[in-house]
Amino acid sequence: MIRISSVVITIGLMLLTLGCQSSANQQRVAVSTRLQLGDAYLAERQYQIAQYHFQKVLSVMPNHPDANLGMALTSQLLGNSIQALDYYKLAMKSKPVNVNVLRLYGNFLCEQKLLNNNSVSIEDIPPDYLVCQQSDHKISINSR
Repeated sequence: MIRISSVVITIGLMLLTLGCQSSANQQRVAVSTRLQLGDAYLAERQYQIAQYHFQKVLSVMPNHPDANLGMALTSQLLGNSIQALDYYKLAMKSKPVNVNVLRLYGNFLCEQKLLNNNSVSIEDIPPDYLVCQQSDHKISINSR
């Protein structure tokens, strides 16, 4: 009797462990799928639908750099530069920082002319990713 209950408990624990593993695997697949859907809708200029999918990822993984980058891009393209700036800052917090994040954030800062704004810190962005500073540098060299 004791032997049967210990076998049942062992089997129950194994099933519980397997259930947790498959749940974690399903979450990874869901995140990957949502990111792919967000990117696809972004490419099709369906920005609000793209945001929906990126937001679903952020609801389970608030610091996910690709989801924050996707939200930054869609916010920027929808004309909400304040929200875009917040999402770019969140994407910049990932370690190591993704090259795409650096490039797109640098372009955004140049487009919005936010480099001299006190709310933006550019110490974390290498000058190579600030297109507007490169073009200013090229102009000053050619004007000599």
